[in-house]
Amino acid sequence: MFLLFLSLISSKKPVVLIPGTYASLLQMTGKDLGHEWFCPKTLDNQIIWVDEMYLIPPILDCFFQWLKIYYDPVKNVQLNHPNSTIDIVDFGSLRGVTSVDSFIQNISIIPYYTFMINYFEKNGYVEGKDLFGAPIDWRMGLAQAPTVFYPRLIKLIEDIYAKTNEKVVIIGHSFGGFVVQNFLAEGATQEWIDKYIDHGIALAPSFGGSIEAMQISYTKVITKGITIKNKYLAETLETMGAVHVHYMNYELYKDDIVFYGPDGDTYKAKDFPDLLVKHEKITGDGIPLLKLNEPYFATFPKQTKAPLQIIYNSGRETRTAIKVNSWDNETVENVYGKGDGTIISDGLNKYCNKYASNTRCHDLNENGFFGSHLMMLYHYPLIELTYKAVTNSTLF
Repeated sequence: MFLLFLSLISSKKPVVLIPGTYASLLQMTGKDLGHEWFCPKTLDNQIIWVDEMYLIPPILDCFFQWLKIYYDPVKNVQLNHPNSTIDIVDFGSLRGVTSVDSFIQNISIIPYYTFMINYFEKNGYVEGKDLFGAPIDWRMGLAQAPTVFYPRLIKLIEDIYAKTNEKVVIIGHSFGGFVVQNFLAEGATQEWIDKYIDHGIALAPSFGGSIEAMQISYTKVITKGITIKNKYLAETLETMGAVHVHYMNYELYKDDIVFYGPDGDTYKAKDFPDLLVKHEKITGDGIPLLKLNEPYFATFPKQTKAPLQIIYNSGRETRTAIKVNSWDNETVENVYGKGDGTIISDGLNKYCNKYASNTRCHDLNENGFFGSHLMMLYHYPLIELTYKAVTNSTLF
């Protein structure tokens, strides 16, 4: 009896970590991949996202073409590059969620959940026992979640429960937080969630969308400290579910102007996709690919079937709209409000207020470096707060 008591007080709630956009390693197997003479022709379970070797010109052109998503008009589904498969690495382990990259001999230089994992492990968590990773092919947005990611997640959680007899806590950051919210709302039945899920934690969740995603679609340029402009990147961005799913939510921001055109007209969130098509910012298969993710930002996010804790930030200047002076160039002017530098806090406030019965929210209100969307993951107070939220579903 005493041994049973010791096991009960020492047991920990199992945790599954779901990463955000760009933060799951992706590996590729394929043949006849050479668009140019310098492109590798075959790959065999080779990590491409991110292996820094593929970011060196001119191989960079090959890399962008491999990441492009294709469309099957018969089945109305997303497809990988022809003659290839692209998938996540080691579902269930921490390898695919710890860092963004895997360089020479699996050395990583861009951390993601690295510091959070270290903190949990120092407090007794053990990989494969009560700490797990659930990487996702972020390129697809949520369009493949019901058929690919959610079945994997359900099996992983059921396996964890079978081993530990403990309900699971799911943690996600950014797009990972979007996934946590959507899975707990729509990914499983109430009966299943009651049995297997303790609660969810969403860190700076992105289910309200981001002006950054809209700007990427409009300009077909990525600016992250440096500006990345490439014709193959532009083609890939048109097809990228990770971008589409992060357009501003039609209902959370139904009264907000998110785009100012050169003609003096103003546009709301629901107008933006049609605007892109009208001005040929998205063409061809990019249009039906966008439609596959539209259901996830067209309606007000649903209430979760398990308690949800949201940790977010309203303390930093954050883009709330963009202005353009011409339909033909990439120059934009930003309008600013409150958020974490990427995610606007207003939409999260609306969600928290509507679902206050089972959603508890904590605003960091941090205007410093570690209040930014990514850097908060590296900040000890946020990591400690997340750890406390695991053990206490009513912390806030």
